[in-house]
Amino acid sequence: AKTGSWEEYTAPSVTGYTPSQAKVEAKTVTTETEAASVTISYTKNADIPVPFDPSNKDMYREVTRTINVVDPITGKISTSVQTAKFTREDKNSNAGYTDPVTGKTTMNPWTPAKQGLRAVNVEQIKGYVAKVDGNVDAVVVTPDSANMVVTITYQANKPEGQSITVKKDTVPDPADGIKNKDDLPDGTKYTWKEVPDTTTPGEKSTTVVVTYPDGKKVEVPVTVTVTDTTPDADKYTPEGQDVHTKPGTVPDPADGIKNKGDLPDGTKYTWEKTPDVSKPGTTTATVVVTYPDGSKDKVEVHVVVDNPTPEPQDVHTTPGVVPNPSIAIKNKDEMPDGTKYTWKEVPDVNSVGEKTGIVTVTFPDGTSVDVKVTVYVDPVVESNRDTLSKEANTGNTNVAKAATVTSSKVESKKTLPQTGSKTEQVGILGLAIATVGSLLGLGVNRKKRQK
Repeated sequence: AKTGSWEEYTAPSVTGYTPSQAKVEAKTVTTETEAASVTISYTKNADIPVPFDPSNKDMYREVTRTINVVDPITGKISTSVQTAKFTREDKNSNAGYTDPVTGKTTMNPWTPAKQGLRAVNVEQIKGYVAKVDGNVDAVVVTPDSANMVVTITYQANKPEGQSITVKKDTVPDPADGIKNKDDLPDGTKYTWKEVPDTTTPGEKSTTVVVTYPDGKKVEVPVTVTVTDTTPDADKYTPEGQDVHTKPGTVPDPADGIKNKGDLPDGTKYTWEKTPDVSKPGTTTATVVVTYPDGSKDKVEVHVVVDNPTPEPQDVHTTPGVVPNPSIAIKNKDEMPDGTKYTWKEVPDVNSVGEKTGIVTVTFPDGTSVDVKVTVYVDPVVESNRDTLSKEANTGNTNVAKAATVTSSKVESKKTLPQTGSKTEQVGILGLAIATVGSLLGLGVNRKKRQK
């Protein structure tokens, strides 16, 4: 048989694809060789990875907020940086992938997509006002956000001048010429630019030089009034005395001066610092006595916050039932928490009528007050005796003995003022029913006699 050959076949190259076989080998054939076909398929190649490079700003970015704080004294700058980091790196350390067919590179998404920077704490320094240049609020940034810079500087408060009154031949302290010293920085110094002449009376204009801790100076004009007479403060000696008040009431500072009648008309009295009168006890306070000429004296006094005075009120009860002693005090709401009430003299409740008793009110500080009270023992009708007895035993456990009760302002405010227990009210009602019943009985008997 005749022979021939099939030539070798090389698969064409297709960008981005790989053939199932690169070529078909040459083959010798005869007339008896059957026809054959070879199918070559193409498979798309895998995406080409783009390695992560942290120096590449399209693969890794940082968004920062730089905070510069300028020290108001030294001028030195302290810097802190808030940083939000964004990356495209995946678990395979790649930043993206290139399509082998199109050649297009697709980058991984930024991780995270956005990030928050906390608010900047602006420190407050005594005597200075903080000046902020930039955004100090909490912000949310993305990889495309711009870096931020915040600069915090401090400006010293401005001094305010005030007039000074001094005696002749007395050089005042220059610090006394500054009204708002407490608002200026710690370490601020005060000097006279020119020492005022106090050898003659009258008003003298001068200048106080205020030197801040950083060395900067501010000149403040002030007026010094020189008096040629002895100030009232040197003429008079106010005498202090104890001041009594009740909780929550700030007393008149004038009440702390015993000899006000000896002081000149127009003298004023103020508290240097308002005394604490929130609870009973004794505190020390200072009364500032300001004379008509502007001179002043300070007098230390004792402010005595007294316990409130208990007020009695009538109490109704029934035979054999000793009422709660706290009910006999009308103004329990004014008493301090922890106040106790006991019978010093238990009222005689064994018979009907008007009786007296003495309630001892003991305050939390251990002091006590005896209060005489009136107790009305009301009669109980026979038909209600069992009910009243049961209510008395369940509603008032202090039968035939003195009771001790600790006040509670919270509870007392929730109930209306009491003049007696349920048992007492039932007793009064029973008395009324008994009276009506007796009248009806008299009417029936009269009709019988008329018949």
